[in-house]
Amino acid sequence: MSRRRKSQSTITVERVASKDLWLVAQGLDHKCFPCPVWLTTKEWQWYDPYLIFLEGAAVGFAAIRPDSNLSLERDRFFASPDTVYLGRIGIVPLFRGRGLASRFLEWLIDWGKRNQYSRITCNSAEANHGSRRLLKKFRFQSIGSVVCSPLRPEAPPLLITIWERPLTAASSLSRALSG
Repeated sequence: MSRRRKSQSTITVERVASKDLWLVAQGLDHKCFPCPVWLTTKEWQWYDPYLIFLEGAAVGFAAIRPDSNLSLERDRFFASPDTVYLGRIGIVPLFRGRGLASRFLEWLIDWGKRNQYSRITCNSAEANHGSRRLLKKFRFQSIGSVVCSPLRPEAPPLLITIWERPLTAASSLSRALSG
């Protein structure tokens, strides 16, 4: 059996538009992330979920929030109507390392530009080195950090880095923070 190059495998991204696909996305969340970092049912309501298909099989999902003004409401980083907030990308462990998250980010950047958004924002735990490398690869810039409550009571607080990827010449947040 020959191995195909990453660029030769067919991936597609599809918005979740039915309850059945919503359950698939939620199930993938459980496969991709250990408990207790699953999205709750309430959190899922804030996002537009998308499935990532490889050769027709659902192998990942993403949760985005167009016109983001709900994400971490207390944080000024996400209060902009021309922003797409990337809440999460999850790839099933068996399919990691094949460039699927990169290809999803390429799709999201193109989608954001086509829909005239000025930027994409997201966050990652300071200790999540894989996520940080991926975001830097796609020219996301660190624009600040926040301290969040730990996932377990005995754990230390989490340091979360906020990232921005301008889609236009100068995003509104970058101008606001520098001014």
